[in-house]
Amino acid sequence: MKKNYSRQIFVLLTRRIYKISKKRNLGFTWNDSQKWVSANLFQLYKGRPISKIKVTDVDGIINSILDKKSIEYDKIPPPIIEICASVFDLTTSDLMDKNWWLFAEFVDTLDPNLKIRVGFDNIIDTGIIKKSDLINPKDIVEDLRLKNFGSDEMLIFKTMIAPNKKDDGKPCSYYLLITTLDSSYDIKGDKDESLKIVGESDLSSEAKRKRDLRNREAEARKKERDLRKEAEKKDRPKQVEGKEEEEKKLSLETLKNLEKLYESKKISKELFEIAFRELKQKLNKGGEI
Repeated sequence: MKKNYSRQIFVLLTRRIYKISKKRNLGFTWNDSQKWVSANLFQLYKGRPISKIKVTDVDGIINSILDKKSIEYDKIPPPIIEICASVFDLTTSDLMDKNWWLFAEFVDTLDPNLKIRVGFDNIIDTGIIKKSDLINPKDIVEDLRLKNFGSDEMLIFKTMIAPNKKDDGKPCSYYLLITTLDSSYDIKGDKDESLKIVGESDLSSEAKRKRDLRNREAEARKKERDLRKEAEKKDRPKQVEGKEEEEKKLSLETLKNLEKLYESKKISKELFEIAFRELKQKLNKGGEI
């Protein structure tokens, strides 16, 4: 009976791509290497006698595929290594219900590599994206305002299992759903929600450090925005007039009063002329009186 060496061949091929990925700094995990072999290499060697397979030939074909020099495999790219932040680096208290107008402030505290989905009925559905791809969270808040959202409308957060993924604890297997209580997204999402209580003690020291840093940076940006808004509300100070200009204004006002007194015959012509000469000396910067 002919012996089947498929398993041994698969392991051999996986070991070679795993070693080569290290040399080329590709960052393949063992699982990534298995997927790569299954997609790109295994069919080429499946069924061959293991004694006929040479490691040097295997390495040459692997490098050829990676370098895209092989005509046969030119259209098969190496696997894409996805980098995701873990939704479980947020504590359960971080994800407590919040007022809808705090949406932009909350999003500002999230890791850029966290998968999220923002869904508000008849307003927006971003689909599953990275937080870094979310544009203008403030505009979303304004859209909610224009829809006359009341103070009783609350944001809720659900840790969801991503499509075609398993509840396996891996960061890329989940996304954070941001919606409102009793929305269609909330109701439909129940079946794919991953329920897990996360406390401060569950976070690694590195997760705590990054979380605290994001919160501090977000708070600093908020304070800067608040100070800028406060400054914009204040009236610009009027130009301070010099003492000389102020004295001229007072002298002109006095002169007008003197003219009224003279016209009403409450002071004599002589007294008016004396006061007029004194005021004119103060006003001797030119111009008509």
